[in-house]
Amino acid sequence: MTNRRHVFRDLRPYVCTFEDCDSPDKQYLTRGDWIYHERQMHRRRWVCVEHGKQWFYSKEDFAHHLVHSHANVTSSQQVNVLSEISERQVEDSEVFPCPFCQAQKRLKQLEAHVAEHLESIALFVLPSDGDNQEGEGDVNSEGVGAANNSSQSISSFSFTDSDRRAAASGNQNTGRLRETSSNSIVYSVIFSPDSDQLASASTDKSIKLWDASSGTLLQSLEGQSGSVFAIAFSPNGKTLAASTDSTVRVWDVGSSALLQSLQGHSNYVKSVAFSPDGRRLSSASDDTTVKLWDADSGALLQSLEGHSGSVNAVAFSPNGKTLASASTDCLVKLWEVASGVLLQSLDSHSGSVNAIAFSPDGKTLMSASTASTVQTWDIKSGVCLRRIDLVPGYRSQRRLEKTEELEVQLVETRKRVLGKEHPDTLTSMAILASTFSNQGRWKEAEELQMQVMQTRKRVLTGEHPDTLASMHNLAFTLQSQARYEEALALMERCFQLREQVLGEQHPDTQSSLNTLSDWRAECE
Repeated sequence: MTNRRHVFRDLRPYVCTFEDCDSPDKQYLTRGDWIYHERQMHRRRWVCVEHGKQWFYSKEDFAHHLVHSHANVTSSQQVNVLSEISERQVEDSEVFPCPFCQAQKRLKQLEAHVAEHLESIALFVLPSDGDNQEGEGDVNSEGVGAANNSSQSISSFSFTDSDRRAAASGNQNTGRLRETSSNSIVYSVIFSPDSDQLASASTDKSIKLWDASSGTLLQSLEGQSGSVFAIAFSPNGKTLAASTDSTVRVWDVGSSALLQSLQGHSNYVKSVAFSPDGRRLSSASDDTTVKLWDADSGALLQSLEGHSGSVNAVAFSPNGKTLASASTDCLVKLWEVASGVLLQSLDSHSGSVNAIAFSPDGKTLMSASTASTVQTWDIKSGVCLRRIDLVPGYRSQRRLEKTEELEVQLVETRKRVLGKEHPDTLTSMAILASTFSNQGRWKEAEELQMQVMQTRKRVLTGEHPDTLASMHNLAFTLQSQARYEEALALMERCFQLREQVLGEQHPDTQSSLNTLSDWRAECE
């Protein structure tokens, strides 16, 4: 299992990204579980064979097409039956937009891309101090530290741009960061722009620079008067800014010399950030203000006032023209960097906002709060585009029951019209089994999936891709019933057959392999 997957194993960051989902609060154990849900329940399309295999990506659009383009379709019952018979799963080669940043990607790449968004969101809402939450981590093959087995929390997490190395910090010394004093809390870790070095900030009043490949301690920047809460590299990696007590200190990375000591805040400084061009430095403080400094001279350029609570985080937009700030007053504010004018006050969080991040194109901003919500904002209008609630709640049973009613009708119709062993009939039965699974009706789901798998083995052969898909799905149902050994054995068999029939690099083979890695780790 990769270290990245190991870190997220207990966080369960995967939630459905479709707004019309019948199980919007369900958290999925693995990427594989989450991908399976979205593909089976949402990533569907409807084909009109009579019009050159024209595709539609919603049942409503397909129904509209039937009514207006097919004179022989005259009743709602015909529309429903044709819609169900024409339903297919989307192909891996199809291109879709990311629901978070709107990047256009092929389905397989999109799923990995969206998963990284969800993982980042989960990290955003982790507490910033000890809450006695159970966590665990690993030291990766490159020697960079992550959280160890302890009852301590993770307060910071960083990946390199290439995503090949990761580091975490928390309120115990962990991994390669253990050379700090034994009772210190590591508040923040960050990679240098070239990913060659890792910096850590700690309660031992020091900033340590590590070789990111070997984990060797390169230097220790001493002289802070108190705990160091946040650090930031300049874009060129030559300087490092750090917050300690009410002061921001700027260090020369090469010589370890203290270049500037920026004073102006009246309380603890919680966050620091360089502008993309490196000319400005921003700081956020418990004194409710945000300050903008000239990074070269250290001169105070602006003092931005407007928050009524401690300011937890600041972030520059990619073009450097806008600064975002997040506060315990539940607000996110957007400021014009050049003038210091307040542009927007984004208000819909119900808890302290602890983290913010701009999208690469600068058009949207994401914010995360202690209320376990993450929101995506349109920068220009200030409108909340999307809200994700990470706290499980009551699931909507009424809609699932209605879905089940229609699917049962479809299964019976296809049995009568097409036959009990027709591929489309078996597909409808598999979809009905998924609905049972989403309702937690595992025994019914298992019985139906077993029936589909056995029929496909007899009709299509045991190595047919559809048969293997049934095997894959049945393994998930067994795993959900805590029948781990049976599930693992079935998934191993599915992987072996997929590797033999489809090839090692086929997406279905890789899906089974990734699921196996997750489940084996759970059994350890």
